[in-house]
Amino acid sequence: MSNSVRSTSPWSDSLPTWRPGVSVATIDKIVPPKLTDMKTWIDRTGHARLRSFTATDGKFWLEQNPAKRSKWAKLAREGHEVAWEFAEGGSYSGRMLIDGEIFTPAEATKKFLRADD
Repeated sequence: MSNSVRSTSPWSDSLPTWRPGVSVATIDKIVPPKLTDMKTWIDRTGHARLRSFTATDGKFWLEQNPAKRSKWAKLAREGHEVAWEFAEGGSYSGRMLIDGEIFTPAEATKKFLRADD
């Protein structure tokens, strides 16, 4: 490949280096990030490198840190994908995402945590 031709691949010439800002990719297609599929979230925040997603409505979603000592962190350690929604100003909106479905904490508690009582 000559220096005058620019590659359109999201991958650099020396695989497996990832080019920041490009969606999760396969050999055949690029998959844009989707709110309900945390595996497609490519943005990372802070030193904990938690996944994050900004929705088209400006809401910010942040992955639950599984290293924390909370019931939601324990749920994440058990293999569930857990994230929290924040409004544009940074305040907590009162919603969470678990395994691709949006809940209030009360709804999530009933579905995922009450069985242990």
